[in-house]
Amino acid sequence: MGYYGIPAKIIRITKGLCDNTKCAVTDGDNISQWFAVTTGVRQGCIMSPLLFALVIEYVMRKVTIRKQQRNFRDRC
Repeated sequence: MGYYGIPAKIIRITKGLCDNTKCAVTDGDNISQWFAVTTGVRQGCIMSPLLFALVIEYVMRKVTIRKQQRNFRDRC
């Protein structure tokens, strides 16, 4: 997010939504032990599409730059 110039305060708030998240799995009347969620975003979180778009755009930009650099080197 910092790559796109998003202020540090907004980044901290966004991270706060995902940090220290725990969940359990239910199956009928049974519930599992609680466990820490260390990756991803909360299901149904309104921020999920935006975060996904930021990550995909960043990855595509990096891949495109690397491909262009490789093609440039191949011609020399």
